[in-house]
Amino acid sequence: MPVTLWVNRSGKGGEYAALFLDQNLIGISYGFREDLSTFDSYESLRDRLFDYHSQLRHPPKAMATRLAAGALWRFVKELTRGDWVIVPLVRRPVLCVAEVTGDYAFSGVDSPDPLPHTRAVRWVAQDIPRTAVDSELLASLNGWQALYTPQLTDAAARVRALVNQKPPVAVDPLPAARTSHDVQAKLARLGVKLGLDVWVAKADREHVRPLLAGEDTQFLDRERLPLNYDAKTIHTVENIDVLWLQGNSIVRAFEVEHTTAVYSGLLRMLDLRTLQPNMTIKSHIVAPAERRDKVFKELARPAFGLLAKSCTYLCYDQLDIVGALPGLGQYVTEAVVDAYAETPDRST
Repeated sequence: MPVTLWVNRSGKGGEYAALFLDQNLIGISYGFREDLSTFDSYESLRDRLFDYHSQLRHPPKAMATRLAAGALWRFVKELTRGDWVIVPLVRRPVLCVAEVTGDYAFSGVDSPDPLPHTRAVRWVAQDIPRTAVDSELLASLNGWQALYTPQLTDAAARVRALVNQKPPVAVDPLPAARTSHDVQAKLARLGVKLGLDVWVAKADREHVRPLLAGEDTQFLDRERLPLNYDAKTIHTVENIDVLWLQGNSIVRAFEVEHTTAVYSGLLRMLDLRTLQPNMTIKSHIVAPAERRDKVFKELARPAFGLLAKSCTYLCYDQLDIVGALPGLGQYVTEAVVDAYAETPDRST
């Protein structure tokens, strides 16, 4: 049996997945190019990472820095030969499983390698479809950090059983149930967990309500937003896919771009920003990983310049991770979204 079971994510949008599989390794980056083996404590690594992040043009939130430090520390000090590692792919709905065969390796300060911190592995499975994984185990894989151990006590045994079964590869690139309405329901559920008021565009409510069966859906019966804006602004705001509100203020706005043109959601966000230039609302385009480049291409258009600092991309898989975090609405606030959202010139 594996000594310890880990989950290692392959970068934002699965950017390192091909490198993992082609070169028989796993790794971690966060853009931090210093030898992790030289740090003698988590605190010293964390403090150095804070220093490094403070020099960046767009420093991550303090929470994201702590998450990164924890993942880097575990990668160098706790992960060991013989452990098993699950790598959930982003661009294909499958899980890959590897056995760690090498010690920590650092590619060097000036190395062009995209992954400065790596370990050699032997892949024992590269094609376990998510549809073959029970919901309890799947939920345990949507954890807090880039490298962590699932909290499910028998996770290792369940993964070993999946590897031995060798189930067929899933063909559909996205689960059938994942539609734009499914994503709206997830955003609404997350907002409620965070203790916020939620607004879902009226045109979508009949589709979202069945996806939240058995949950508190009083927010779907709300007729008006508690906002003191002119009629034109209210009309624009009401048609945004999902809003999170705190009191009489909009905290975050989400447009889901499952298959529709990305610019349509951006135009709605731009209209809101133009009508109310003094509003400080964080906005997000939520879309599958395969549309990431399209989102960034549209955001780079001069016409959307006003959104450059306020609009980010949130991948479906990152949304799933946030939705499974412990402590939502207790010690985890809506600001956690910033640690998982992505801009063209920032990565964690």
